[in-house]
Amino acid sequence: MISVSNLSKTFKVNKGEAFTAVESVSFSFNTKDRFILLGLNGAGKSTTFKMLTAEEKPTSGTIKVNGIDIREIHDNPELMKNLIGYCP
Repeated sequence: MISVSNLSKTFKVNKGEAFTAVESVSFSFNTKDRFILLGLNGAGKSTTFKMLTAEEKPTSGTIKVNGIDIREIHDNPELMKNLIGYCP
């Protein structure tokens, strides 16, 4: 099971201004399911998948894969790749 709860990502841009790419996203699905995000350019799809695959750290919220909080294994992207199959 993959569970995402209140996931957000904010980037610092020009002179410290903040840009929110993903705001309070929540969803869950079984690991054998296929999951697709659809949306307009700039909607945060790529950033969400980067957080799911531990390429980016979330600003807030939680991501759990089979009960494992990815913050615990964020420094081990190879382990994340074993947990989630991702085709951009």
